[in-house]
Amino acid sequence: MRAIAKSRCCTPGGAPYHWCDYVERDGTRVVENELDESLQDGCATQYEYEVRRGEIEALKARASGGELASEDEILPVRRHPLLWELRWHFGGRPFRLYHSEPRAFPRLLLALKYHWKWTDGSQEEIDRRQESEMDEAAGRHEDWELRHPDGSSRLAVDR
Repeated sequence: MRAIAKSRCCTPGGAPYHWCDYVERDGTRVVENELDESLQDGCATQYEYEVRRGEIEALKARASGGELASEDEILPVRRHPLLWELRWHFGGRPFRLYHSEPRAFPRLLLALKYHWKWTDGSQEEIDRRQESEMDEAAGRHEDWELRHPDGSSRLAVDR
């Protein structure tokens, strides 16, 4: 196993960290909606939905405690060095959350994009689809940073 770059999710010394979902400028709770829609599409029953939701919250809770240490759980995003990928495998199907850790907010984990990783097709097609998801998360990160420059509009978690 290679060493994981220092995400807050792997650094218990600064914990606890706090999750915040990206929200669009008009107030749309896009990340929260994305999680719900992804699980609705990917789960056959309400029970499965609840179990998966619990597994997602459990890994995020460990991340907020700085307790992640495995590439099975977290990796840096290759296309966007300010982003991180939390990883789940549900019935062999990969599920992802891209998040950032804004420097101006040292206790924040900013959830940017949930999605099921596409695994059908050629490797080129799989990469293209995943890179599109990564790019969308990066765009959200950039938008969020523009609205919160240098911590000038401090969040409650950083007070």
